[in-house]
Amino acid sequence: MLTAIGVTCGKTGLTFEAVLPTTTPPLKIDPLYARAYGNRGLARLSQGDWGEAQKDFARCLAIDPKLKLALEVQIERVNKVAGKKL
Repeated sequence: MLTAIGVTCGKTGLTFEAVLPTTTPPLKIDPLYARAYGNRGLARLSQGDWGEAQKDFARCLAIDPKLKLALEVQIERVNKVAGKKL
């Protein structure tokens, strides 16, 4: 689920940076797993890697446009925490 990465970070106290390495392996299994691109994009955004985050978000939405609202909500949450805007 797209929001799972945010929930995991919130409940465990882990940072997005800490979970970034876990976001790529699912894409090796299923390169059309839209939520994995969204989650990796959120982790990258939290690190300030806006260019790579945008690529992941674009890929996520190209695969599953229905995730747009959920992705926008999560991007806003990351931006609030980071104090940055994409």
